[in-house]
Amino acid sequence: MAWACALAAIASMPAASGSGPTSPRSDPVAPGPVREIEIRVRRTDPDVVREALHFAEGDTLSSEALAASRRSLLELGLFRTLDITPAWVPELDGYRVTVQGEDGWFILPWPMFGRAGGETFGGLLLLVHNVFRRSEGLMLLGMRSEDRVFAVGGLHLHGHGLSGGFRDDQWTEVQYADGAYSRLRFRDSSGSPRPSDYGEVVRTLRREETDGFLGATWRASSGLSLSLRVALARLAAEDESSGTRQETQLGSLLLSAAYGTPGGNGESMGGMFGAFGRLFGLGMAGVQDRLQPRTGNDWSTRVSGAIERGDSVLGSDAEYVRATAGLRVSRHFEDWSRLTLGLMGGWGTRLPESRAFTAGEPGALAGRYARDHRGDRLLAASLGYGRPFFRSRVGTLHTQAFADVARVVGPETRGTTTGAGLSIAYTFWRFPLPIGGGVTYGFRDRDAQFSLAVGGAF
Repeated sequence: MAWACALAAIASMPAASGSGPTSPRSDPVAPGPVREIEIRVRRTDPDVVREALHFAEGDTLSSEALAASRRSLLELGLFRTLDITPAWVPELDGYRVTVQGEDGWFILPWPMFGRAGGETFGGLLLLVHNVFRRSEGLMLLGMRSEDRVFAVGGLHLHGHGLSGGFRDDQWTEVQYADGAYSRLRFRDSSGSPRPSDYGEVVRTLRREETDGFLGATWRASSGLSLSLRVALARLAAEDESSGTRQETQLGSLLLSAAYGTPGGNGESMGGMFGAFGRLFGLGMAGVQDRLQPRTGNDWSTRVSGAIERGDSVLGSDAEYVRATAGLRVSRHFEDWSRLTLGLMGGWGTRLPESRAFTAGEPGALAGRYARDHRGDRLLAASLGYGRPFFRSRVGTLHTQAFADVARVVGPETRGTTTGAGLSIAYTFWRFPLPIGGGVTYGFRDRDAQFSLAVGGAF
């Protein structure tokens, strides 16, 4: 679902995955008891700051606890400057730890536009952060392209969240003799690709989908999040040759969980709210860390799983089960580069066509491909290497190369997607989203797909 992919891409620049910035080199702290904690901030409720610390009065202070506390505070995306200073006080026979930061709040409307998959899109994003002093975040997003419109909103507070959205989508799907399909926007112009360029066309469908969802996310512990989503969709497909039209309704309940271990090269820095807050100087404390030498190489891991159930109790015409599992392992290097391996598997039973697995499953592959297959089984792997260049106090140029492979198996069809690509983008620290583009080359179809975006997702 392209609207979900766009939202995911927006939210992941930079990504708030629970793996925060690696702290710059600092002197080790001798273990000792924490007697007092002093909070000096301008806007945020001191209790919010205390909740982010990895120590409390009476605990034994360590260098690891200080580093983890700094990561947690930077993930709030609120601080222009941030210092956590332990001082041994003989009268207390322990440490007085002072947390001092310059923080703030903002309300921001932000336009977005770009082009991907042959489709031009535009929209407006509204962000509200820390207005009520609790580090809360409110996000409203509306986007429109030639044949689709969607709106989504969310309220986030300390890792917990509520969200809801609506989509109205129309597109043309071309189906091929080898079981593949394409939803590229083909144009009747000289030099533009035609459906027949990718194989023998057996059918062309005009599809429509209107759906809505409500969801909730709960941060069960550090690194572990649980989510629930209820969705209802109305779908229609009309054969352009015969005029035959089919309509169906799907209602589903989705339960998902994700766990991520600490580590990484500091791409969090407050997530989406921290990224946009840097327009006002908020979150810049994390940028200062990014400009300093890292303490060494490390690993980060993210494990995720989800199960979706379609049932008549939820208003669904089809009863089905759909399950996915994913693993993402990254090796982070001293020069801030990163090597990442992503694996995903999917299994389903009695899946309706619209809920069948594809290589384009969100999070499965890094590239965009001209054609895909549907099935009730999926195995996918993506290997990527990203490296920043020309890091300065202004921004950084980031390149990423990747290779993809996915296998989709269904009762009557099976297909393999293989490809590789490259993306290049420049990110200003004070400008929240990258400016750049990318290319994906599909080996099966010998086809290149290009994307470009300014203030939006690639």
